Amino acid sequence: MEMVMLQVSPKKIKSKAKLGINSWCVDTRSVLSGGTRKFYETREDAQRAIDALVKETSDTNKSSDAWKWTFYELAKNYIAQVEKDIVMASNQKATIRKKSGT
Repeated sequence: MEMVMLQVSPKKIKSKAKLGINSWCVDTRSVLSGGTRKFYETREDAQRAIDALVKETSDTNKSSDAWKWTFYELAKNYIAQVEKDIVMASNQKATIRKKSGT
């Protein structure tokens, strides 16, 4: 199974650079559950943090097919599940009506 890379790259935050504090940001909020924004002094430090994160999550990447889903596939599967739940609820209501005689 192929390894899917996290789509994260270092980004310089200009306002932090003007203040003279760590300005290279690694933002994992959109790609990891419980992800955060962490700041580093240099782009290289930020890239090393990303590389370490990729290494940490590589086992998850290999074992989880969810990493391979596109947003379209996720939406399609979600809609199919909701439709299935609607049919099940409808069948349950019909069964209850039949048993109660209404």
